[in-house]
Amino acid sequence: MRNSRGGGQVASLWRVGETKRPMRRWSTCTQNTFDPGPASPSSIAKRISVRLDNELAQIADAFETISSAESGYSSPLSASPVSPQSPGAIGAGDVVRQYSGERRDASRQRFHRAMTAGFISSAAHDPEIIASYRHDLDKILSSNRADYFIGCVILADVALTIIEIDARAAGTLPPISVEALSMACYIIYLIEFCARLLARGLPIFLDFWSQLDFVVLLVGALQLVVDNIGQMQFDTGFIRILR
Repeated sequence: MRNSRGGGQVASLWRVGETKRPMRRWSTCTQNTFDPGPASPSSIAKRISVRLDNELAQIADAFETISSAESGYSSPLSASPVSPQSPGAIGAGDVVRQYSGERRDASRQRFHRAMTAGFISSAAHDPEIIASYRHDLDKILSSNRADYFIGCVILADVALTIIEIDARAAGTLPPISVEALSMACYIIYLIEFCARLLARGLPIFLDFWSQLDFVVLLVGALQLVVDNIGQMQFDTGFIRILR
């Protein structure tokens, strides 16, 4: 019984040893295969450089995909990609800088095209805009408020003209305030006539009242010329009355 029991223990120990032996052999193989040993600083730096180049290349590809999806612009770099790990290849930083420059050029070209298109479209709509402005100006000039204002200016100008004529008939010069107000009335006439000419065009000369206003403006200009020439010795009262 002891011999048989001892023989069984020996057999079991032999089986355990046989099962553990391949494990030790496998662990030894794995250590010899996968353990790179102590790494040198140059190899570590090389690994870091390669990894950075790969990351930058992935970033450039991501930018390329986003820009192509948004604006339909395709960089020529996507047609012939260059591996950063190949000898003599362009670095990923150079790729990103070149791509950024091309993006700026493309954005600048799109901006110029948009500005040119906007200028052309606005130039095409200019006649419509001008016609709208002229219509609004004509409505303002034809309103009752504009008529009342011009009527008040005419009455004030008549009163100022009478004061000037009386002062010159008495041999004295009219007050400076009277001359300044008379000049202001003339400027208002000129602005009103130019506004009507701008709003309605040359056909306003077919109207009798417009022709009369034009004559009044010419007489006022002639009066200004005569008043500023001191050497001319003749009476300008007729010109004022005609105005």
